[in-house]
Amino acid sequence: MLMNMLFPETSVNVWDPYRDRFPKATPDPAELMDDLKHNGIETQDIDPVFLTHLHGDHLGWNLSKEGQYWTPTFLDDRYLLQNADWTHFTRPEFVDNGGREAAERDHIPLDYLGVWVSLKATMMSLMA
Repeated sequence: MLMNMLFPETSVNVWDPYRDRFPKATPDPAELMDDLKHNGIETQDIDPVFLTHLHGDHLGWNLSKEGQYWTPTFLDDRYLLQNADWTHFTRPEFVDNGGREAAERDHIPLDYLGVWVSLKATMMSLMA
């Protein structure tokens, strides 16, 4: 399981070598992918990704841009998130008042790619 809250914030200039692959990158932990590779962990080894919340500094490696399309970075994953946060960061008031670019880059594709899963639904299925 990869939890987005475990990685410290990192200076934005560490993104420079990755700008071609992640052209809309935000100041996130750029060393994460190198750290995983250094420790012999492949993206397909991680399942699930647990998102504590949808702030831009916690979403940097969720998605990768391949041509004009977004793909999940962690290909075999479920991205778990509480309903309240998803609702807040996808509501029209947020998206239409300056949040659209970030939402379309960082989290909305998780839904149409079929990898976002409600934490509540996951917990309910575990209890059943």
